[in-house]
Amino acid sequence: MSPEKAALLLFTAVWVLPARTSGPGPTKTCMAKGNPTLTLASFSLDDMYNGCMKAMKQHLPALLEEELAESSLFSQAWDEAKELWMQMENEASFPKTLRALYSVAVLAFTLEEPPLYQVFNAATRTAWKEPQGYSSFPFKSLHFLLTLAAKKLRTKKPSCAKVYRGAKIEFSVEGLFRFGQFTSTSESRQEAEEFGRKTFFVLVSCQGFLVGNLSRFPSEQEMVVPPYEMFQVTEVK
Repeated sequence: MSPEKAALLLFTAVWVLPARTSGPGPTKTCMAKGNPTLTLASFSLDDMYNGCMKAMKQHLPALLEEELAESSLFSQAWDEAKELWMQMENEASFPKTLRALYSVAVLAFTLEEPPLYQVFNAATRTAWKEPQGYSSFPFKSLHFLLTLAAKKLRTKKPSCAKVYRGAKIEFSVEGLFRFGQFTSTSESRQEAEEFGRKTFFVLVSCQGFLVGNLSRFPSEQEMVVPPYEMFQVTEVK
């Protein structure tokens, strides 16, 4: 069953659906000169690891250790998130299970400080602009763990949900777009409005996962939309 329509506000509003669902095409789009434009984000690292999940799991411990050693920002956020998770789970030592690893990855991503999410998302959006592409991407382990979290934590039925995202930047939109990064949204409109109203998205996400208590700010009712999910604009008001 197709999800209900949802709205995206560009000072006014735009309706969007996940691209794979049926629904009316956009009645119009909002294209303003000078505004950043939401597109299909062709340079994004959008891998879902289909066919290589097992190999990535085997390679993960060494890869994570290597990338933590190379990035002080990643290491600082990871250590803080790991400590938070151990307190939440009442663990005396870190078990290094896959569940523990992707849980810490989600916590690290949602931290306000250090702002790992900013650097990570910028790298994710532009990964394939680099000549070496994936091989030069500095957060392979984090990207994999968040993608794994998207698969493991997306268990609610129905799987599609209306979510909101506020921004302090005015975007232009085309008929079909994706964020090309792991994008924080909220099930609460009021919470999302706290982050801005220059552009206010109301989306129907079928690939996003609820963060729940794996957040420093559980009251934000956060859902993370992965970089590979596409949306279709169905109305601009």
